Amino acid sequence: MGSRAVGDILVKSIFFVVGLIGVVAVARVASAHQWDTQVPYLEARTQLVKTGSCSACELPSADLSYKTLANANLSGANLTEVNLMRADLKNADLSYTELAGATFTWADLKGVDFTGANLKDAVLAGSRNIGNALFCDTVMPDGCVNNANCVAD
Repeated sequence: MGSRAVGDILVKSIFFVVGLIGVVAVARVASAHQWDTQVPYLEARTQLVKTGSCSACELPSADLSYKTLANANLSGANLTEVNLMRADLKNADLSYTELAGATFTWADLKGVDFTGANLKDAVLAGSRNIGNALFCDTVMPDGCVNNANCVAD
C-alpha cells in the first residue's frame, strides 16, 4: 500500500471521527433542550387534559387551538390572550373567566356560558354558533356589557 493510499485512509478516518463528534454534540444539545426547558403552567395544563376541568387555573397566553374542550369547566380561570382557534367549546363553562385578548376564530361556542366573563379585545369574528352562547354581565370585545341572557330575579 502506497503512502498516498495510507494518506487517503487517514483523511477519511479523520472526517468520520469529526462527523461522529458533531452528531454526538448535536444529540446532546437536542437532549438538553428537550428535558431542561420549563413548560409554563404545566400543572394547570395537565389538570385540563386529565379532567377536562381547570376552574380558577392560570393559563395566560396558552395555545389551546384545535382542542376539544366541550363541557369543560374553566370558570374563573385566567385565559388572557389564550388561542382557542378552532377549539370545540360546546357547552363549556367560561363564567367569570378572564378572556381579554383571547382568539376564538372558528371556535364552536354553542352553549358556552360567558356569564361575568371579560372578553375585552377578544377576537370573536369567525367563531361558530355565537348566537347560542350565554351572555350575562359579560364584557364584550368593545368594552360594552352584554346582558342578553340575564334572568330577572
